[in-house]
Amino acid sequence: MMPVAAKDYPGPPRGEAFLGFLEKELIPEIEKTYRTTQPKILLGRSLSGLFTVYALLARPTAFNAYVGCSAGWFAENNEYFLELSTRAFRAVEAFANRRVFMANSLHDQYDPDQAIHRQMIGFSELIKRNLGEAISYRYET
Repeated sequence: MMPVAAKDYPGPPRGEAFLGFLEKELIPEIEKTYRTTQPKILLGRSLSGLFTVYALLARPTAFNAYVGCSAGWFAENNEYFLELSTRAFRAVEAFANRRVFMANSLHDQYDPDQAIHRQMIGFSELIKRNLGEAISYRYET
């Protein structure tokens, strides 16, 4: 589910294919087989939290709500996610009525210098500045 290669996850990146599978195959099969109701929520933790951020930016209308626990990305992927954010935020209307909750611990063995946390603070500021009231967004530590 990595959308971009990283040092410990050299790829190939398959995040786009995984998101496509969720949208075009898994969700329709679930909706066909079971009684479902709204909202459609994507929840991810750790690497799947990174995927949740990616899915929010790549296809904001795929789900009604996004929850990312231990969410964020590696420092080497900062430019990728900032560019993806810039492109995504051009279509403010795609984020309308979406609910997003992201969370991280300040005591994370995989983020000892809190670089991921600082990136998420910056990402939160980008969301507030670019999307404003169009989205319900919260980031907690």
